[in-house]
Amino acid sequence: MEQDSKQYEALSKLGLTLKEMKQIAAKQVAILFFIPFSVAAVHAGFAFKMLQNRCPAPLSRQACLSLSFFSLFNLATIS
Repeated sequence: MEQDSKQYEALSKLGLTLKEMKQIAAKQVAILFFIPFSVAAVHAGFAFKMLQNRCPAPLSRQACLSLSFFSLFNLATIS
């Protein structure tokens, strides 16, 4: 937190407004959220495809449920 406040002080000295700093912070949080989520979604897609090759039962419901849970968990942790 101390490092972040020093960074915001330095940015305000450069002339950035609070609105611009909030936009920068929002972009950073979005990047930190969407990169792991994208990697996890691709990984889960391949994992469910491999499981579907081994199991005769359809796994699309379980795949959607686990991706939904993962996204809700990530959204809850960033807010």
